Amino acid sequence: MKKKKKSRNLILLLALLLAACAGYYALTKYNAAQEAKETESGEEAEKLLGLTGTINRISYEAGGETVSLIQTDSTWRREGDENYPVNQGSVSSMLSTLKAAEKQKEIPDAASKPADYGLDDPAVKVTVGDDTGASEVLWIGDVNTTAGGCYGMIEGSGQVYLTDSALASTFDKGWLELLAVDDGPEISSTKIKDITIEKGGQTQYLKYEAAGLPENDYTEKANLFYQKEDGSLIPFGTTAQSSVLNKISAFSYNTATAYQPAEEEKAAAGLSEPAAVITIRYTEEETVTKKAETEGEEDTTETVETEKQFVLYVGNYDEENDQYFVSYEGGSTILTMDGDNLSALLDLSERTIANLNPNEIADTSIDGIELTYGGVTKTLTVERKEAAEETTAAESESAGDGSTEETTAEAATKTEVTYYLDGEEITAEAFQKYQKALKMEGQRVLEEGEALPVSSDSFTVTYHRNVEAFPTVTITYIPYNENYYQVSVNGAEPSIVVNIRDVESLIQIFQNGVTEE
Repeated sequence: MKKKKKSRNLILLLALLLAACAGYYALTKYNAAQEAKETESGEEAEKLLGLTGTINRISYEAGGETVSLIQTDSTWRREGDENYPVNQGSVSSMLSTLKAAEKQKEIPDAASKPADYGLDDPAVKVTVGDDTGASEVLWIGDVNTTAGGCYGMIEGSGQVYLTDSALASTFDKGWLELLAVDDGPEISSTKIKDITIEKGGQTQYLKYEAAGLPENDYTEKANLFYQKEDGSLIPFGTTAQSSVLNKISAFSYNTATAYQPAEEEKAAAGLSEPAAVITIRYTEEETVTKKAETEGEEDTTETVETEKQFVLYVGNYDEENDQYFVSYEGGSTILTMDGDNLSALLDLSERTIANLNPNEIADTSIDGIELTYGGVTKTLTVERKEAAEETTAAESESAGDGSTEETTAEAATKTEVTYYLDGEEITAEAFQKYQKALKMEGQRVLEEGEALPVSSDSFTVTYHRNVEAFPTVTITYIPYNENYYQVSVNGAEPSIVVNIRDVESLIQIFQNGVTEE
């Protein structure tokens, strides 16, 4: 009897287990089906706009003005003024946002209480039309940050949807924000001929020489030169030159503030009488076609260098935003440009272009260096000799395969360089350690009148060179304060300072020599 009861209980438990498994399986299948349904539904979300044709008209209000755009010949234009330069990328971005907007979620009964969703008097109404002649007016309401969207509805539909939040910030551009701004020409630094800066009743002239001017520059590294009042040219330091040329080749503007400005708009921007006029003459490669002189011959093309000119007018300075109002010759807009972009040109002086690396002298031009400190002078000497060097060129000689190879010797010359310190020969490595200590970098440019008199603790370096221009260059390091030494080149007033530790390292080498490793 007990055995039968046990069997019945076991069968009952087994039946319950099978039922539970079947229920779990059914629930799993149901959930999977629901997930698939939701995924499919998500993939096929209905677009907010119901237009079926190609959108070719967009109109909305922004900043108190009506923006009406039409597309003709695949180009978006300002309705009523087809010559207005519309930024095609900005309109394409608007169009993409419109097309992508979906009915993410319907908000039941929202149309009966539009104020709750910012749709009673929506800030943004966009009229969109297509090439079938159909049009819809899209109302854009409040942004729901929690839901990650904004509320929108098609006028007259009576249905409100949660849709893409990008719509809320897409239609805030007025005509000036939609203006396609021409950044002016791309001027390659190597193509510049000269630069003229008219400012405050004075004119500054900069000359560019691709090959440099060794007679004006003992470092032979400068390509850009500043003309002094007496007409002489002084070289830019490498840092100052890079700053000016990089700014010119990267001229760019922030925003447009007026298109085809009236005289009062020019006056307000300081452009009726510009504070500065910057003229850049440069060359540009152009391809020209030469017509064939006789019938049957083909036209030919050639690349020529054509001289161009770019004139930039600089108006008022907006201190709050660190920018200038500018315009350029041939342009039709008033623009803004970062102060930093113009400062390298507007603040030019003999001091601002100072060379921060005065010891950057080509090794091949150095015959000797005199170092003087504390009444003691030490001399480094470079001796160069031309020596014959035998080189062998293989021509023919027995190769074991029936052919022959012979060798002939050819003479060549090479330059042997020997270094001396106070007449005693030193290694090239030792000489280069002196050179490395000498080539210290300037920390900043001194203001006019900031230099101190020469003191008895000065360290003087005199280079003797094998060149016609600047055969002797004397660089003097003069104590300035607890952080710096000031630097004078060829007796001129000091214009830069170097780190005191760099000079102290040079003095230590001068006094103790260098280690031979």
